[in-house]
Amino acid sequence: MADEPITLTLSPFEKLQILRKEQADRTAELDSLEAEIRERLYRVERRKYLDSMSSYYASHTAPDVEPTDVASLEQQRQELKALIQTIKTQIPQLLTASPEAETPPAGLASPARKLRFDSF
Repeated sequence: MADEPITLTLSPFEKLQILRKEQADRTAELDSLEAEIRERLYRVERRKYLDSMSSYYASHTAPDVEPTDVASLEQQRQELKALIQTIKTQIPQLLTASPEAETPPAGLASPARKLRFDSF
């Protein structure tokens, strides 16, 4: 007796929910990353300013942040921005292709409100 393999197909509603969650998560990640980049850029510029005032800083203290660190974070930022844009374009396409994506399938719908005397 051969068992049938278990399969799963996402409904348009589930796909839409996945995209919306990913968009929110990646946007929060981008905000955090941009704050980190700003902080590192500030430290780089601070160091440049101090180095320009005196050679002491260049010869006696180690730099806080390497510019290559900022460059790699900027690359990650660009990738996140591209991903978010891709997600933003997928949502309207999904809604156009499947108008039912806005409503959950019957199995996922919230249960009907219980009436006052349903237990009798």
